[in-house]
Amino acid sequence: MTRVNWSWIFTPLQRQDVPGSYATLGTASGGAPGSRWGGSTWTDTAGNLWMFGGQGFDKTGSQNSALLNDIWEWVPGALDNTGGFIAGTFTGQWIWQGGSDTGNQSGV
Repeated sequence: MTRVNWSWIFTPLQRQDVPGSYATLGTASGGAPGSRWGGSTWTDTAGNLWMFGGQGFDKTGSQNSALLNDIWEWVPGALDNTGGFIAGTFTGQWIWQGGSDTGNQSGV
């Protein structure tokens, strides 16, 4: 019998009430979108996930139902096989590509 260890790693989109961490626009600098609902998502030909807007938490976290006009790109990494076991998660990074880091802002 093969033993498989599972671990649950939360990202901002898997938890409630998490403010966005916008870091540096256009770079993979450790940022991540805040908790939200109602955004639009799609994947490009490279397999990257894109997400636009929705309603939820901006960088301040004080507006839990802010209308968001930000756009994020998720660039997937390799399958996480820490310790020789496949953990069922992928590494990767969020990149803030545009829009405002504060909710309820007008478009450009």
